[in-house]
Amino acid sequence: MAHFSSESLLPDTADYYHFDEQLQALADQVSQGIGVDLECAEGNDQKLLRRVLTPTELHDVDPFQGSIPTICIVAHFAVKEAIYKSLGPDEQLDVDFEDIELALPPLSTLNSLAWLQIAVRLHGRPLDGRVALIVDHEWVLAVASRT
Repeated sequence: MAHFSSESLLPDTADYYHFDEQLQALADQVSQGIGVDLECAEGNDQKLLRRVLTPTELHDVDPFQGSIPTICIVAHFAVKEAIYKSLGPDEQLDVDFEDIELALPPLSTLNSLAWLQIAVRLHGRPLDGRVALIVDHEWVLAVASRT
């Protein structure tokens, strides 16, 4: 049987600064290696297009220079954001969205409720880890885990 204590788990007021440092260090340690992002593809997010997709991704997604559906742009954003969140603080300093290149499956498969594994290159090298994506109408959920 569990015993509960009436003692506070919080430190005395004088120790809040050090407690905050310890809590932040613990949070960094626990969350390092996992990134999750949830996005909603509302309206027309074409303004994200040039900020999120690399030239190679643009060509792969839209080889005929037509109109790229918002859900595709938001899917790229969510996956890249999840990857960024999975990186350690030192790694994050050296990464921009153009450093992350995705090979998303065709748009027709993005509108499914199945988890899709995504091929990713970071700084030109395959990502050491796994990235998955699920799309439900306008909602996009991306999860990245580093090994």
